[in-house]
Amino acid sequence: MGTSADGLQILTKQNEWAGVTSLPEQIVVNIGDMLQRFTNNKLKSTTHRVVNPPREKWHTSRFSIPFFLHPKIKISLACLESCIDELHPKVYPDVTAGEYLDERLREIGLKK
Repeated sequence: MGTSADGLQILTKQNEWAGVTSLPEQIVVNIGDMLQRFTNNKLKSTTHRVVNPPREKWHTSRFSIPFFLHPKIKISLACLESCIDELHPKVYPDVTAGEYLDERLREIGLKK
């Protein structure tokens, strides 16, 4: 499930890039923006990137198999009630997965 070589990095809370390594019996799960909304920020979206290896490793291959999951467009992304309380008031307005996807695509310039 994991990658065959280094390259995946996440942005830490200290605003530094840190390498992510997975052992053969482990998988790496990046939380996306929709799941962050759904959980009212209990699960945080992971800012990540993949970088080229150092020059001395250019002769080796890196294999990774990402799996992306997107809900049907009519599914509500309203925050789960169990994720809202006095210390964690509701952060996001209710939208559907389709409405949110349209909004994000417009923000990044892929849709008008």
